[in-house]
Amino acid sequence: MLISQVCSARRKRFSSRRWSCVLIACLIGWAGLCLLAPPLTGAEKGKSSGKGTQIDPVKRAEAVRRLCERLGVGPGGVVADVGCGKGPDTLTFAEVVGSHGKVYAEEISQKLLDEVTKKAQERNLTQVVTVLGSTEDPHLPAAASDLFFMHYVFHHFAKPIDMLQHLWTGLKPGGYLLIVDRQKGPQREWVDWAEREKKHHWTGETTVVRLAREAGFLFETTLDELWPEKEPFVLVFRKPKDIRKIAGDPDLPIGLNGKTVVNALPPIAANSGGVAFIGLDQGRSVLPALQAQFKSRAHIYDVMLEEWTTRKDELPADIKSSSGDILRAVNGDLPTLPDRGLQAAIFADGYSRLWDPEPMLHRLHQTMKPGGYVAILDRKGPDNEPRRFAGHHRHIAPALVKADLQKAGFDFVKELKSPGSDRFFLLFRLSGTQ
Repeated sequence: MLISQVCSARRKRFSSRRWSCVLIACLIGWAGLCLLAPPLTGAEKGKSSGKGTQIDPVKRAEAVRRLCERLGVGPGGVVADVGCGKGPDTLTFAEVVGSHGKVYAEEISQKLLDEVTKKAQERNLTQVVTVLGSTEDPHLPAAASDLFFMHYVFHHFAKPIDMLQHLWTGLKPGGYLLIVDRQKGPQREWVDWAEREKKHHWTGETTVVRLAREAGFLFETTLDELWPEKEPFVLVFRKPKDIRKIAGDPDLPIGLNGKTVVNALPPIAANSGGVAFIGLDQGRSVLPALQAQFKSRAHIYDVMLEEWTTRKDELPADIKSSSGDILRAVNGDLPTLPDRGLQAAIFADGYSRLWDPEPMLHRLHQTMKPGGYVAILDRKGPDNEPRRFAGHHRHIAPALVKADLQKAGFDFVKELKSPGSDRFFLLFRLSGTQ
């Protein structure tokens, strides 16, 4: 009996020591792996890994079919799957267009294209044609495709302007460019374009729209509701039917006479505060006239919006170099002004671009001096249009502007004389200071 108890006690001590050793060994091994593993980059932390995103294959294929149906792409159509990866969408497009259609599977990796070729041959999909592209050129035939599709590809473009221009050339007149990517809203990751090719740094939706428009595309619509994930945006652009050569944004507002705009503004007293100018597109022509008339009386700040900027230090072409007169919006808000306050804020074709106007309007309300005013000149948009569409179309409903300003604590004063048939020109003042 005594011998049995001693043996049992020894077995327990041995078992305890054995499991302790195993636990220590596991902890040491885990720590070693942590030390050896490379740290996640800022773009990798808490984010999807682009092409590696796990979407249910059946739901993804069904989404691709619904997108084609919505855009009128069917049997006999021609589709280019740009940045096709291993070809999951290429195979679905092949089913959609059928044996009389064609699908160009484009990639910059021959290894990936070889995999696509193998899958297509196994399924006898002779309508699939692989194309080896490059960083700036997909090498697709000119005016041949009804639809270009890109899934989590755009944010990898190191030369987006070059690529977009080649895509424009490759589409038939009236053809569609469909981009599925992230992130919704303005640009948030300010990295050089060259760094994007091999790493995941999301490109803001507003940046994609700006670049596509400047490359000659018309913004058509969004189709987020057809995609099985919530995070991505699904943007649809179209190549104009009646334009044969790229000539920049095909849907710019009518040009402005800057002096006419400034002459319609209320005067401001000398040394009464600064003036914030938020001007884009044709609205940039207002700035020189504003400087000529107001600069001796007020410090004029030229505000750069994130909804426009594609690089952190980007400036409009009419500005030769950065200076203390330039303010950059951050997360939709203005930085603290070095001045005592603002006497006026003037939007010229800039208000419609605000993804969310609340932070900036709140800052203007805080910073505006008694008697100060906000003037908004923009292109007229239809009533009840979502703000997101308004920004992408570069117009906005006057009623929506009035509602925004009223909510932010500004009273509508009057409508100023419009300098163009496509514009409205509204004047607001701080509530209770008219």
